[in-house]
Amino acid sequence: MSTNKMPFHVSANRLDSHGSLARCKNTEIRLDTDLAGNVDSFNPAELLLAALSACMIKGIERVTLRANIAETLPA
Repeated sequence: MSTNKMPFHVSANRLDSHGSLARCKNTEIRLDTDLAGNVDSFNPAELLLAALSACMIKGIERVTLRANIAETLPA
């Protein structure tokens, strides 16, 4: 029997030839899916790097909270 401890639901839809929109929980992120590029949204590589950065930051915050050193770190 398998139980899903970390359920995720993300949807992404193409808006037009210049971009797409991803939705998760109560937020949206514009995606650069234009072949010419779009400076107003994340391209796939930038989005992947942002997600990796968020995972690293969240992991560091968990460790610092357990070690009680969060108050000594700059915001």
